[in-house]
Amino acid sequence: MLVFGIGGATAARAAGWIGIFVTDVSWAAASMLRVPSGNGAVVLGRYRDGPAVIDGLFIGDVIVAVDGAAVADTQALVRALGPMGGGDAVSLKVYRFGRSRFVSLTLQDLAEGQTRDTSHKQEAGEHFRAGLTALESGDMAGAAERLTTAADMGHAEAQYRLAKLYERGQGVDRDLGIMRTFQLLAALGRHGPAARALSENYELGPTVAKDDVLAYRWLTEAAGLGDDVAGQRLDAMNRQVDPAVPRRAEMFARIGQPGRDPGFALPPTSRPGPRSWVGVVISTPPAELLDEVGLAQGAGAYVVGVVPGSPAWQAGLEPG
Repeated sequence: MLVFGIGGATAARAAGWIGIFVTDVSWAAASMLRVPSGNGAVVLGRYRDGPAVIDGLFIGDVIVAVDGAAVADTQALVRALGPMGGGDAVSLKVYRFGRSRFVSLTLQDLAEGQTRDTSHKQEAGEHFRAGLTALESGDMAGAAERLTTAADMGHAEAQYRLAKLYERGQGVDRDLGIMRTFQLLAALGRHGPAARALSENYELGPTVAKDDVLAYRWLTEAAGLGDDVAGQRLDAMNRQVDPAVPRRAEMFARIGQPGRDPGFALPPTSRPGPRSWVGVVISTPPAELLDEVGLAQGAGAYVVGVVPGSPAWQAGLEPG
């Protein structure tokens, strides 16, 4: 889900406004964003001169808490900001390149932000088109500058084009890490070719560790977004890939974030507060394995899957 110009509301005063575009952190994105909890709301774009720009919240930041209260997704972020109005100060805990930090923001009035919606989209489009013109004329530095501005404003196609410049070192220093970040932001913004590019990265490497499940997941996403090339590749992959790969992708999609229905019953907990989450799929250990290691039948729990980006994944736990 995308939320535009997030702000809260009260009956007594004007709603507050941060000036960002966000979407949920999916399980497929969590490992690249390096968010230990595997959830949160990732910033895809910012309104120019909005609180996010003024106070230092950046695209690619993952918001995981508001004033100390955990934020699992965009809906939780909206609820946390609900009581706040223009002029209120808020502290956001974010993850940026895998490291946590706090960003203090002063909200603006939502009504002021809403007046910028049309002009924001027009301006982002103008910067993008100017970037394409610069590309066509061979002005790579000018193209990078204009595309960077549009990308910061949440323009998915600009983010995708900018990723290509970082991949090739045209108009910018070559940086495959930044390339992957802009590919990911564009893909989370529902850009099919960007999702396909992520799939290729996970299938082929070497800019990321090869992962058949993530390659399959992002290719499925690209095909679902109408990318014809991805659709053809997905058909071919379905004929060639180990049948366990799509099953694992579907399984991780169901259990990849806390609060999602995993498709099987979880035991009740007597502990107060939110249930903790490890990010593994377990089953009864195979009898032959227990015999091999000298354990009694029914002992232990056998790990059959690990969700990318989860605490278990971060700790190095593997299937088996």
